[in-house]
Amino acid sequence: YNFDFFNTANIFFSKDGLVLFSICNHEMQNCRIVALSSSNDSLYNIDALSSDVFYNTQPIIVSHKSSKALYFVSDRNGGFGGLDIWLSIIDNDGKFGSPINLGSKINSFDNDITPFYNQEEGMMYFSSNKKGGLGGFDIYKSKGALNLWEEPQNVQELNSPQDELYLTFYDAKLGHFSSNRK
Repeated sequence: YNFDFFNTANIFFSKDGLVLFSICNHEMQNCRIVALSSSNDSLYNIDALSSDVFYNTQPIIVSHKSSKALYFVSDRNGGFGGLDIWLSIIDNDGKFGSPINLGSKINSFDNDITPFYNQEEGMMYFSSNKKGGLGGFDIYKSKGALNLWEEPQNVQELNSPQDELYLTFYDAKLGHFSSNRK
C-alpha cells in the first residue's frame, strides 16, 4: 500500500475483502479515502467522498442490522468546526452515499477524530480535544448508530492530561489505544 507520490495511513480491512485507506501528499495534506477491491486488485476513489478541497481520513465500515455505513473524519463544509466524524451509507450494490455529519452530540467546534464502533456494545468510541476533557485528546463513547447518538461520556479511566487516540477492540472487552503520556 505504499506509493512514491503519496503517504498512506489509517488502513481498514472489511470482512468482505474491501480495503479502505487514506492517501495524502508528503506534507500530509490533501488526504482522501481510496478503496482497493480484493476481487480485482483495483484501486479507486470513492466518488461520494472524493475532493481535493477537503481532508478525508480514518475510514471504518460498520454494519448496523440491515445497513452498512462508512464512518470517516473530514473537515468538509457542513461540519461543526475542525475535524468532524461523518458517515456514508453503503447500498446493496456497494455504492457510497452522500456524506452525513454525525451531528452535534458527537461533533464539537474542536477536532473529533479516530472513530471506532464496538459492535458488541453498540457504542461509538472517538477522540476529541473539546473543552471539558482531562487535556489534549480524550476518548469518549456514545451509544447509537448512523447519525442517532446519545450524549457522549468521557471514558475517564483511559484518559490523561496527554493525548489518547485510536481506541480499538479486538474482542468484546479488550482492546488498545495510543497515548503520548509518560
